[in-house]
Amino acid sequence: MPEMGKDCFIAPNATIVGDVIMDNDGSCWVNDMIRGDVNTIRLGNEVNVQDGASSRATCEKTTTIIG
Repeated sequence: MPEMGKDCFIAPNATIVGDVIMDNDGSCWVNDMIRGDVNTIRLGNEVNVQDGASSRATCEKTTTIIG
């Protein structure tokens, strides 16, 4: 299950699934897809994922870190 810090904004049509950790004050906007179904995706403090972005962890031995 995704974990969100405090004061995060997630657009109603953004998709966030799996092992996703977003730190405080982050945002995911319109049509974003963040898929941590294979491995962890970590979004740091104040990370802003813009409209239509897609991120997926595809290797079982690594973690994707943004920000």
